[in-house]
Amino acid sequence: MTSFGLQQMRQKEAFSYACSTARTISCGDGAWAANGPRNRNFMPSSNESLNCRIDWRPSGSLLLAIVALTGLAVVSVWLSAMPWPVALLCTLTCLSQGLHLLRKESAKPAASIFLSSDSGEALLNFPDWQQSWTQVRILFRGPLASLVGRDGLGQGRRLLWWPDTLPASARRQLRLVAGRLPATISPMALPPGS
Repeated sequence: MTSFGLQQMRQKEAFSYACSTARTISCGDGAWAANGPRNRNFMPSSNESLNCRIDWRPSGSLLLAIVALTGLAVVSVWLSAMPWPVALLCTLTCLSQGLHLLRKESAKPAASIFLSSDSGEALLNFPDWQQSWTQVRILFRGPLASLVGRDGLGQGRRLLWWPDTLPASARRQLRLVAGRLPATISPMALPPGS
């Protein structure tokens, strides 16, 4: 025993500790000291503009969801405590609205979209015409991605990509362009009197 109450090391213990020091993640330099410095596995970012071309088409998943929600709305009307004439009227309203949405979404033509990050504009090439959008923003909500902008008349427009219409490579391109788009402030976001 030493004066501090610690036992003295035996010869084989001293030899073992002298050979190498313990290198763990929670103690000292850790595993990085044993393995050397880590290499960077990503490219440094640059400030140049990004342009990409992405295809858009109506989603089969969205059409299926519209049919399912229309069916559930009809069932919920009949399971409620409404009198049958009111339930019949609500059922016809649900069916007509569901059919209207189904026709509207399935009739949208496919488009090829050219996005430019430096100007914040998008050029949409439909089979029969072209349309240019300004003040473009790209939003992500889980597996959904949307392109929001204003057409030549100043009306707000939106295109939505569902997971079945946006492959992983196109999603990466959208995320890269979204990070480089200029920030736009809508008039609704400004305080009154500005």
